[in-house]
Amino acid sequence: MIHSFRRTKWLALVKIPVYNPTQFPSVLSSERLRFLSALVLAQDNRKSSFSVSSLIDIAPESDVGRLKSPKKAKLVLKFLEENGFSESQIKIVVSQRPRILQCDPEKTLKPKAEFLFSKGISKLDFTRIVLEEPTALSRSLEKYMMPLFDFLKGVMGSEELVARAVRSCPYVFSSNIRKTLELNTKKLQNTGVPQARIAMLVTHQLRAITLKASWFDEALTRVREMGFEPTEPNFVNALATIGWCGKSVWERKMNLFRSYGLSDPEIMKGFKKQPMIMKYREENTKTKMNFFIKRLHWCPHKVMMAPHILLPSLEKRIIPRLSVLHLLVTRGEIEEKEISSAMRFLKMAEREFVEKFVAAYKDRIPGILETNEGKLKREEDLHTLNKAFIRNEFWSRT
Repeated sequence: MIHSFRRTKWLALVKIPVYNPTQFPSVLSSERLRFLSALVLAQDNRKSSFSVSSLIDIAPESDVGRLKSPKKAKLVLKFLEENGFSESQIKIVVSQRPRILQCDPEKTLKPKAEFLFSKGISKLDFTRIVLEEPTALSRSLEKYMMPLFDFLKGVMGSEELVARAVRSCPYVFSSNIRKTLELNTKKLQNTGVPQARIAMLVTHQLRAITLKASWFDEALTRVREMGFEPTEPNFVNALATIGWCGKSVWERKMNLFRSYGLSDPEIMKGFKKQPMIMKYREENTKTKMNFFIKRLHWCPHKVMMAPHILLPSLEKRIIPRLSVLHLLVTRGEIEEKEISSAMRFLKMAEREFVEKFVAAYKDRIPGILETNEGKLKREEDLHTLNKAFIRNEFWSRT
């Protein structure tokens, strides 16, 4: 007996070529509709455009009635196609939100899409938002979307920043999230967090403001207990990290750092300097710690004194840039005293680093461009930089 279909099963089911409704007599009507809505797309995928005609022949009468208008459903599929959805993406959307086939595209879907486009959301953004949060198409334009964008603009100050936040967090279209956003933002204001910091948090880490009230209150309390002051820059970063990490996840990350011989006070000191170190996956952090400690022979205690060094990508930034520095030192182009801070180079903007340490030497040092792009692996020689970094105490200048 089938009682439910999970998303993974939807995608498998849509590959079934023939459906006999008598095989599923116990399935609830809404679930039959969901199955049939997804299935019809697969049965017509050999055509240039989707059709819903086969739904009439295979669906129980009650389900056909719920669809109300096969013509309307066909228009919905056409609307999705015209707005950049691929066949496989349409299957996902319909399987997650079958009631979308009951919508009138001209009256409901098109106005919402045009509103989002007018706010800086591209068609590609629109597709990704709907795929991640199909309920976006169910939200009322006048009662939800417009007030949501007005509120976010009031917090952040510009439509460009609102569009960036929405692109990064489609979850804002979930039910009742707007009220949660307003409530949690008010709590931050009452706590004494400067408006500019709230705007930064909403822009870059909007999901942190969507926590339900009890979780958000607990995160606020924990951050204050850790010694963060509402007016300091890292308060909102710590709040976002604590809100994202449950207690069990937090303890796992603490244990990871402890495994390198770091004490809790040392870890917390590093966290206060850079709260984001607790937001990365344990495997990601472990890989970087092993690189610095086992490959470069840096002291874990010193690494934790410069926690920002754990944020850049190992393959895309850390290894390539240190490799470039190694080339420049070994070729005598720069002196060791000029690379006193590893973090200075790792935090440098890409354009600045390329101009100063790559482009300026490309004619004299073969392969330096490829090295900076990570195409040439030179990490086996990087341990020779230790003398320069240790002698100049790279961790004290971050």
